[in-house]
Parts: sequence; C-alpha cells; structure tokens
Amino acid sequence: MDLAIALGRPAESVRPTVAGVNHLPVVTALEVDGQDGFAVLADMVAEAGGLSALAPSPGRPEAESFSRLDFVQRHALKLTLLDKWGALPAAGDRHIAEFLPWVLTDESGWGLDFNIELTSIDQRQRHQTGFVADVDAWLGGTKELQTWPSGELPALVIDSLVTDVPRQLPVNIPNAGQVPDVPRDVVVESIGIIDGAGVRGRDVAPLPAPYAELVRRHVAVAEMTVTAAIDGDRALADAAFFLDPLAGRGDLRQTEAMVADLLAATAAWLPQFSL
Repeated sequence: MDLAIALGRPAESVRPTVAGVNHLPVVTALEVDGQDGFAVLADMVAEAGGLSALAPSPGRPEAESFSRLDFVQRHALKLTLLDKWGALPAAGDRHIAEFLPWVLTDESGWGLDFNIELTSIDQRQRHQTGFVADVDAWLGGTKELQTWPSGELPALVIDSLVTDVPRQLPVNIPNAGQVPDVPRDVVVESIGIIDGAGVRGRDVAPLPAPYAELVRRHVAVAEMTVTAAIDGDRALADAAFFLDPLAGRGDLRQTEAMVADLLAATAAWLPQFSL
C-alpha cells in the first residue's frame, strides 16, 4: 500500500479497519507497527507544512516519487477529510471526489487545489485506442505480455479460494453486519478474510456520521438505479440521477434531458424504458 511504501515499511505493518462502498471505502481505524496510524499521517502533513502547503503553488517543493512528501501531496483530499471528519477515505482522491460535489468547483480549479486532474473525453478515447492496440499486439505476438503484478486483487482472491492460503484483503461483498450503518445484504467494501471456506468480513466498523450519510446516499442511489432498470421506471431513473452527487448537481431540466439521451443511446439494451 502507498503508505507503507512512503514510510519504508512492509505492507503487513499497516493494518486498516475499513467500512464503506466501492470507491468510497473509509478507514475508520489504522495501525502502523502498533501505533495510531492517523497520528502518523498527521505528523507527515505537519512535516510538509500543513494541509494548505499541499495545494499546487509556485513555491511548493518537488516531491520524489513514493516519498513521504509525494504521499501527502497525492492524497491531499483524503487527508483534508481525515482532519475534518476523523476517518480516512481509502480510494484514490479522484474517486473520492465523485462523492463530493463541493470538491469539483470553479473555486477549487475543478479539483486542482486538491491535486486532482480531470480526464477529458478525448483523453479517455485515446486511452481506449491504446488499450485495444495493446490487446491486438499481444494476441498477434508482436508485443511482450506483461508478467509483473498489476496491483489488482482478483488473482490473490482466487489463489486463496483454491489453495486455502488465508489472506486479508479489501473486498466488495454483501453486508453481513460489517458496515452497520447500511442495510444488510447491500454490497459494501470492507476488509475480508479469504480462504478455502470463502470470503467473509473481518471487522464490524461503524462510520463517523458524515461518512455514514455519504455511504447511505450512495447505497440508496444504487438501489433506485437497479429497481428503475428492472421495472423500466423512467421517473425512478430520473430520481436516481437527481440524487447522485455529481449527476444531480445541474439544472433539473438538463438532468432530465441527460437521462433521456442516455436511455435513447442504450435503448437496445434497456428496451423496458420504451414500453
């Protein structure tokens, strides 16, 4: 994990307790070699000059990759939320911003004050073209296959399930009580124990009130979206978009028009909305 690398410590020395949903897992407690990890993070921020020193500025020092300074600069948003709300969102700051409409504003340079850079549609299309070219080259034998670990977790999960080698990893699984702030059975992200017996949550982790409300809203929007898709309920689809923190931040009529355009473009896969 990034923090272990920045501190020069093995990954097993960092033990988080996690509760949340995909892209918004929240570290509610953190141990680093038996110490309070949140205090360690506060010391790193103070060492960099405080939260205000993390924003881009002409005098900001250049950080060496994977150094302590690089860590706090790259995670300015989550460290700000740790300072304000007492717990640490664990996803990348670009993902965290998806849940917080007040981060992506004109006043913040659309996230630049938190070192967040937006990705344009043109950039996404160029990336996709590159991905397709890579796959074609691998299949055609003209490019060497990647053999180093990607950092993604499915291979480790599969290995534990098949070989019964136990691991503790962040997973998205139905809530069996590990996130008490949301209903049972909704899919939540938490630290799971994975072995030959399956996957199950490790901790019970109540969320601080601000995070609990963010997570509940996201769960509600997801449930409404699924119900709208199953039933072909256009009014409920509109409501899900209105309640989404980013999709619903614009004018009501513009949001309705956006939903109409999206449903028209996906009518072949969602014919229930045109019945």
